[in-house]
Amino acid sequence: MPPAATAINALAAAAGVNVEVAAGTMRPVTITLTNVRLATALNAVCDNALCTWGLAGVLKVTPLPSEASAQLPQQVSLELSDVPAIDVFRTLAATIGVAITIEPTLPSEPVTFNFKNAQTAAVLNTLCAMLQCSWDFDPQRGLRVMRKR
Repeated sequence: MPPAATAINALAAAAGVNVEVAAGTMRPVTITLTNVRLATALNAVCDNALCTWGLAGVLKVTPLPSEASAQLPQQVSLELSDVPAIDVFRTLAATIGVAITIEPTLPSEPVTFNFKNAQTAAVLNTLCAMLQCSWDFDPQRGLRVMRKR
């Protein structure tokens, strides 16, 4: 099976849009599509590859850490100024209505974030890239944030 990024790049090229794929791992995919809209094709690829996508001038694709993570709400809006990083994760979890477990060794320096109608997975990836952490979601246990090993 070819990497999902290969399929996503081919779809973007065919649609004439630039693509940005965030860091992370996607499952390989094999898919055959005929005469479908770009959104339908991207939904099919991301459903199988475990990613989310958004198109606003540039096609942005965000890998998900697990299959259950696909059940997170698609988008979130969040604005916080000068709050401890742990509180950002707590606020995000409260905003999307899920339980959260945070490893106590995460950095605690104040941060400022403003996300408007952003993909939830992309927000989590951005936060964790800045704070050297990783995240996972399980509908039963909720959101887990841990220090990157």
